Amino acid sequence: MKVRFIKHLRGGGDRDAERVYRWHIDRRRYANAKIGLGMDSKGSTDNYVAAAYQLCASMGNAGFIARFAIPVDVDGVLLDGSHRLACAIVYGIDAIPVITYRGRRAHAPPWDFEWFFSKGMPRDDLVQTVSDLVALIDTRRHQDPVK
Repeated sequence: MKVRFIKHLRGGGDRDAERVYRWHIDRRRYANAKIGLGMDSKGSTDNYVAAAYQLCASMGNAGFIARFAIPVDVDGVLLDGSHRLACAIVYGIDAIPVITYRGRRAHAPPWDFEWFFSKGMPRDDLVQTVSDLVALIDTRRHQDPVK
């Protein structure tokens, strides 16, 4: 859904992208607070939207800035940087700087289909989100064929 929102910010004209993105951020912020996890310094959903606009513009102008490498745990699970990753995907940036934290593991629960379903995501939005994911996987598969 972040990829969908970033595509919209680049002029994709998806009138539902921001609504679905806001829904996701609102639920995620609430779920994290409920289990004692903070999100970060962005604070509000409006700030997340503003930061996504800024990130999209920055990456469009300067590409992926290496000093903002995406942190992952020892298993390659994101610790942070999902918006940076979404922007890189939309801009077609293949070389994404990553830093592995060997002594850390991701602490947040997975944001999988079951999570979105259990939080009450409307059916049409669930269908679109799954469709977007399948298209993204298919696109990546065609870009990186097994030799």
